[in-house]
Amino acid sequence: MITINNGGSAYNAIVSDASGLATFKNLDPGTTYTLVAVTISGNESSDYIYRSVNTKPHPPTHLRVLSDSGQTVMHAAWDGPAFGSYDNFTVLIADLSGVSPAQVFIKMDITGLQPGSTYNISVTCQKGDQNSAAVWGLSTTTPLPVTHVRLSHRGMDTATVSWDAPTGSSLSGYALSFDFLNMTLVAVPANTTQYKLMGLKPDSNYTLKVFVYSQQFDGTPRYSRETNHSFYTYPESVAGLQKVMATSDMMVVNWTVPVSVRADFFHIGIRSSDAASPPLELALTVPGSKTNATFNGLRPGHKYTIAIRTVKTGSTRQAPQYGISVKLAVVTKPLAVENLNLTSSSTNSLTATWGINSTSLQTQFRVTYVSENVSRSLSVQSSNMSSYQVNMTELLAGSQYAVTVVAVQATEADTEFSLPVTGSGYTDPLPVGHMNGTMDSSEVRVTWTPPVAGKWDGYQIKYRPMLRVNNSQVLIRTLPPTSTSLNITELFPGERYHLILTVLSNNLESRKEEAFVTTKPLAPKDLQIVKNKTTSTTATISWAYDKSATLTSKWRVHVQGGANDIEVPATEQTGYSLILDNLVSGQTYAVGVTSVVDSSTSQQLTLHVTTKPVINSRMEPVSSTNTSFTISFSNTASSIYDYLSFTLMGGAGRLPENRTNSEQSHTVTFSQLEAGTKYTIQAVAVSNGEVSDPVFLEMITDPNPVTVKLTSSDTSVTLDLTPQQGTAAQYTVTCISADNKTTSCGEQTVTAGQQQLVFSDLTPFQDNKLECVCFPAPGAVMSLSATDEDLHTVMLSWQPPELTNGILRSYSVSYHGHEPSDVQNEESKVINDISAANTSLKVDNLRAGFEYTFQVAASTVSPGQITEVKLTMKTTAPAFKPGLTSATSKPTIAAPSVRVVTDSQISFVFIDPFSDDNGLVRYHTVIVSRNLTADDKSPALPSWTEANKNRDAQVYQAVGQCPDFFLANSLCGGSGSQRKYTSAPPQSRVFVLGAQTASECQKLQYCNGPLLANTEYYVKLRGYTASGQYQETEYSEKIKTAETTLASNAVVVGGIAGAAAAVVIIVIIIIVFVIRHRRQPKKALRHVDSGRKSEHSHINRSSRPVKVANFSIHVLQMSADSDFKYAEEYEDLKEVGRGQPCRAAELPFNQPKNRFTNILPYDHSRVLLMPDVNQEGSDYINASYMSGYSGPREYVATQGPLAATRDDFWRMVWEQNSRNIVMLTRCQEKGK
Repeated sequence: MITINNGGSAYNAIVSDASGLATFKNLDPGTTYTLVAVTISGNESSDYIYRSVNTKPHPPTHLRVLSDSGQTVMHAAWDGPAFGSYDNFTVLIADLSGVSPAQVFIKMDITGLQPGSTYNISVTCQKGDQNSAAVWGLSTTTPLPVTHVRLSHRGMDTATVSWDAPTGSSLSGYALSFDFLNMTLVAVPANTTQYKLMGLKPDSNYTLKVFVYSQQFDGTPRYSRETNHSFYTYPESVAGLQKVMATSDMMVVNWTVPVSVRADFFHIGIRSSDAASPPLELALTVPGSKTNATFNGLRPGHKYTIAIRTVKTGSTRQAPQYGISVKLAVVTKPLAVENLNLTSSSTNSLTATWGINSTSLQTQFRVTYVSENVSRSLSVQSSNMSSYQVNMTELLAGSQYAVTVVAVQATEADTEFSLPVTGSGYTDPLPVGHMNGTMDSSEVRVTWTPPVAGKWDGYQIKYRPMLRVNNSQVLIRTLPPTSTSLNITELFPGERYHLILTVLSNNLESRKEEAFVTTKPLAPKDLQIVKNKTTSTTATISWAYDKSATLTSKWRVHVQGGANDIEVPATEQTGYSLILDNLVSGQTYAVGVTSVVDSSTSQQLTLHVTTKPVINSRMEPVSSTNTSFTISFSNTASSIYDYLSFTLMGGAGRLPENRTNSEQSHTVTFSQLEAGTKYTIQAVAVSNGEVSDPVFLEMITDPNPVTVKLTSSDTSVTLDLTPQQGTAAQYTVTCISADNKTTSCGEQTVTAGQQQLVFSDLTPFQDNKLECVCFPAPGAVMSLSATDEDLHTVMLSWQPPELTNGILRSYSVSYHGHEPSDVQNEESKVINDISAANTSLKVDNLRAGFEYTFQVAASTVSPGQITEVKLTMKTTAPAFKPGLTSATSKPTIAAPSVRVVTDSQISFVFIDPFSDDNGLVRYHTVIVSRNLTADDKSPALPSWTEANKNRDAQVYQAVGQCPDFFLANSLCGGSGSQRKYTSAPPQSRVFVLGAQTASECQKLQYCNGPLLANTEYYVKLRGYTASGQYQETEYSEKIKTAETTLASNAVVVGGIAGAAAAVVIIVIIIIVFVIRHRRQPKKALRHVDSGRKSEHSHINRSSRPVKVANFSIHVLQMSADSDFKYAEEYEDLKEVGRGQPCRAAELPFNQPKNRFTNILPYDHSRVLLMPDVNQEGSDYINASYMSGYSGPREYVATQGPLAATRDDFWRMVWEQNSRNIVMLTRCQEKGK
């Protein structure tokens, strides 16, 4: 049970459940009550528990808050509760802005508040620990005024006033009052601390009031105390400040004077506004009556700021009044670009480059290019560079463009342009399309199609011969733009011409199109058959080659029915022959010979060549009498001939018997012959005038009976033979018993012409029969053949003769042979008494390469007819002589008594190492190498001329096919290459390597040309036999040529004298040749090996006067083939003095001072600068003294100075006291 009372009234409440909650209502507010709680169970109760509690008092009434004008103090007032009691009051104030925390006051005056802030004030009654409900009230404190009011901008009709916000005060904004503009408490946002006043009058005084306000809870503003600020406007400024004119270092400006005020004078100044430039300031004071000013001494292309203000001096003012500065951003004119250069970078683009003056500034460059009234431009931004480049693309090929470059300096307010610099540029023309060079009859026809686009002025064709003259002159033909073909006439037959076709436009050439055309060579001259060399399977043709009339690289020989043509290479020979083999005997062939150079061929010349027919007919005896005999012959269908001709040898006045192939009769009868005589019938086959090798048949007519006179005794018989009527080779007399025919009483053989013979020791008174028989000689052996088994052995074989005319007793063999190239070199031998049972014989110890004739005859009682066969022995590579090898026979350096080594020659000793065992050594060659690893195994190596052109060629052949290399009068290698010295061993020679001059080498296929100075060389000897196989020695030891030495005075004088003597010839050449080719590009002469003496014996030719009557013909001959003869004579003149040394120019530290490596000053005539002892080569410049009318040093010729030699050039001008400088060049080259 719970009881509550306040000392008067008491209330009870019984709680019977477990909630422990009791509620008492209708109690008095603000009253203290005592709670008593006891627990009752049945009749029992617990102890009492006491606690005091207060009810909430009623809130105060009539709350009033007053702030008046206080900025940090606020007054609050209220009434007590309507009923109930209370102990005290609690006041809570809260800043609505949330700036200050809530504060509790128990007093009525509230201090320390924030100015300009709105506060919420609540008041509650408190009774013990109980508070009543709060009573609320709102109020705003007065804000603080602004501070530091100032004029941030002053103008003639404007002014901008700024202020600072009050410190420690809240505010909602600002309010302005300005009477002149009828402004009253014009609100300004709190975040704005300045205000611009416009529409003011110049040179006037004004006052501005500034308030701070805070917004109160009811929406009305609460203003601070006002702040006043007084100010005045400037006098009126100038109007229309503008730049009138500007140059690179000067500027003129003008302006309009004020209207409303009369200025006493003007202050005007200029200041550089380029941060990267040195500062520049200029100030001027200008009277009020003047309206312009000029600034000098400015920098080109620089940015400047010009400011001007009015100045007014009044009596009422102690200090002058200045108007507002009027500013103008300006730039000066930049300097023009320098060194404008235009080059063609392709057919549709130009490259422009230029430089700038370092004192001038610009922001960009404007490049304008115009062609045919079509203009385009582009801009190039300026950067921190001294030179610029731009490519102009998509241009028209072959066109001229006027290119203008202007430097531009620009700002947002001002732009200036430099003076324009204009140049002409030319794009390269497009090349022609489909260039083709063909031979049309005797002239070269060049055709092409025009360029596909662009412009062009014409075409230029350059052509030069390539085979006859090294570095030959280039001939030029210029054609109009409408041309699409050109016929080039008067060309040398068989010459290969290099054609270069370019398109011309504005003196520029397009990319060149090239073609190589070879003119038709002339047909071979004097083509004929070598009659005495025609065989049954071969025929030899020959022809002549005149190199002065035509060039030929080879001849192509076509044989009718032949599978492949035969090619014969052209050499330095003037006569050629060719053996046509594998032909059919008796056949007539059409042989065509064509001269060939590259793919160009001459007219074909045709010969009809008939081989010797082969007679395969076999002659056999048919019958004979003492005055006639008949033979038969076979006819082979495969044999080709017109007829067979049978001739009785020795039958003077007797016509041959001819039998055609179609005749039925195959017999021939010879009558009216002498009895007992041996006759030889020669049979030949004839085909188109060619006669086969003959075959023979020996026939003997029956002998006439011999008249015998017998004289007998008792035991002997003597036979006296009368002279034979006819001929017989031998008689055989046989004695036979008359009674017994089988019993012989003897037989005797006597030779023809013996007059008597005797049979003795006969039986007396017995009859005997004596029989005398005449015998002829045997016929020729058959099927004789010769086969070579090796280089020195031949196997002969044959068959016995058909007509033995008795018993064969033996054979005899004989042979004779000779070297084909030397008929005096021969040998012979006879071998008799070869058994009749043998039909072959091995013949040895023959000589390789010899041509042998072998003869075989059978013998009975006398030798028969001779049969012969020919055979040429084979050859192989030469063998070394006994005791020599390739190592022991290699060339060696000559003895010290000889001038062995110079800068262009080396003297070697060559011994003759090769024997003729494997065939006669037909010729020798000398092989020269600069590198032992280079390939040198080819039978034909490059010549000196070819190796000199191609410096990659390390091996060359200094001597051609020399047949007399080791003979005393040999000219192989040049007239000066062989010298007689006592130091040379037997069968050897001293060979001077490098003995021939470069000019001599131009006319030779192989030559012993001059060596390079300070270069290592190896040489070896090579020998050839007829087979073309060769043997060679090892290379010599390495020998190095000497370094270049100064030429003797005699050479210098000789060169000058030669040059002076050549002046007359040069004048003639200039008239006919140089002027004609004045536009022809000149090639720089290649420098001859320095240090070699000039060899110009070929120049000092005897005078060749031309008769006046023949002069016109002479000129035609000299000018034929595009002045070829003049070019030859001019080439001779170039050698004068060219061998003189240029030692100083070739020193390593002087080489960079030479513009070209092949145009160097001679040591004896070069200009010497004053030397600097601290610098190597300081005395060198590429310049030479030139002789003139007044003396040998009248002029100085020098190259155009390089960047590195410019100072040397002017030093030379100063030291030589040169008064005139002439530059030899075209007025315009490469578009510049």
